[in-house]
Amino acid sequence: MNIFYQIIFIICLYVMFSFTEYIVHRYFMHAKEKTILSDNHLTHHKHTLDDMKLKKSEQYNSKTNKYLGLYFVWSYTFLVFCIGLIEGFILYGFLRFFRIDVGILSVFIWVLLFCIYQSSFWNTIHPDIHNIHESISWCEGIPGSSIWVFLFSSISIFSKKDIQEKNRTMNLYDWFKKNHIMHHLRKGNLKGNYNVTLPGADWIFGTMY
Repeated sequence: MNIFYQIIFIICLYVMFSFTEYIVHRYFMHAKEKTILSDNHLTHHKHTLDDMKLKKSEQYNSKTNKYLGLYFVWSYTFLVFCIGLIEGFILYGFLRFFRIDVGILSVFIWVLLFCIYQSSFWNTIHPDIHNIHESISWCEGIPGSSIWVFLFSSISIFSKKDIQEKNRTMNLYDWFKKNHIMHHLRKGNLKGNYNVTLPGADWIFGTMY
């Protein structure tokens, strides 16, 4: 196994997943036409208050998709996996044209790992942002994990001075939270911050606030 080839594949796959998350979130979950994705997601936005807590609503209960779009359930993970495999094999064929062969098994493994990460991290940070402390079971989807909180909280991404000229740092987990909170607070044509778990595409499309 050529480690350098694997690294190239992982980086390219990350870019593809980031673009996919952006496109699905922006154009399908926020679509004006009513679909399964947009219906749940727009209801979720409708019932999110400015402090990110959810309104008490009969539409939010364990029988209706576990808080309507708050969690990544198995159907979403399966959809992401299918799309990811298509993208993974397109990337595999493209890289082979440049004599970069990572192997078919690697395509399956890396796509699966990306899907596990995306679902588990979403199910960790999204309910946390909205002050929901209930976790989903393996029967419903891939549960969140405190591992992500520990891992990303241990990474400081920048330091700057505040108005009192004191150095201030932010860890990566808090940045992820603030990034998605901004997605909720900006309305209409000002909407942005569509990447939740895989940042990158927002910067490219100029929708990072």
